[in-house]
This record gives sequence, structure tokens and C-alpha cells, in this order.
Amino acid sequence: MHGLDFGFSQDPMAAVRCYLKDEVLYISHEAYKKGVEQDHTVDFVSKHIPMIEQFVIRADSAEPKSISYLQRHGFPRIEGVKKWQNSITEGVRWMRGLKRIVIHPRCENAAKEFRLYSHKVDKRTGDILPNIVDANNHIIDAIRYALQQLIKQIGTTTTGQVTGLY
Repeated sequence: MHGLDFGFSQDPMAAVRCYLKDEVLYISHEAYKKGVEQDHTVDFVSKHIPMIEQFVIRADSAEPKSISYLQRHGFPRIEGVKKWQNSITEGVRWMRGLKRIVIHPRCENAAKEFRLYSHKVDKRTGDILPNIVDANNHIIDAIRYALQQLIKQIGTTTTGQVTGLY
């Protein structure tokens, strides 16, 4: 499965190849960089994720012009995801419910994001809030897009863990 989170301004563009087997998520490839121009996206992503152009790529639907451009210029099977209320929270909860998340050593940005991903904290009380901090989430968003149909289809699972690299 493949996902793509479009970068803008200071945010990096992030693409990922991942697969699910026996409730274990494997992240095998990533493409991650700030400042990738739209007309260089296909070449950059293809360099880091071999043969990605042959597969469905699920991308952020907030960028329909970018999706249309990429369909015409090398990613014919890219499509926008359908978002729903609380899709971010549900997607993160679903991933946390997997038995494990295994990250290949070449996916350094994925490993970093999973270490740094966090919830907001009430400054006054120190309580952890249900809101997720909008940072360190580009690869994670790309993974949510890649897995969107499974997240919506299967629903909530039990709590699991991120256990390391393979």
C-alpha cells in the first residue's frame, strides 16, 4: 500500500510504502523532503520507492489539483482519500491497535516521527489531551492515507506497540 502527504511551505512531502500482515504493519520505503516542486515529485518519489507508479497511491484529498497533475505526469493510479470526522484520531487509534509496527532502517523519518508523535498537554494541569499535535506527522499521515480503506473497513483494534526496526 502506498500513501502520499503533500508538502507545502515548510512542511515536507512524504510518501510511503507499507504493508500489513497478521496485524503487523511493515513500513518498507519512504520518500521525504522539504521543497520538492510538484513537477519533480514523480522523479523524487520513484527514486526512493521503486515501481510505485504501478500501484494505487492514496493521497491527501485537500490537493485535487496536485492529484490531477500527478495522474497526468507519472502516477496514473493516484487518488484522493475520503476524509471523515475524526479520521485522524481514528487512524492513529487504529494503528496503535496493531500488534506491532515494524520500520525498516532506511525509513529514518518514519522512525523519528513515531518517536516524536504526541498529544497536546494542558499547560496548567499537565493532563494529556485528546488532541494530537500537528507536527512530526507527515509520514504518519501518508501511512493513514495508504491504509484508509482498511481503517474504515476493519475499525478499532486493541492497543499494540511500535517495536523497532527490521
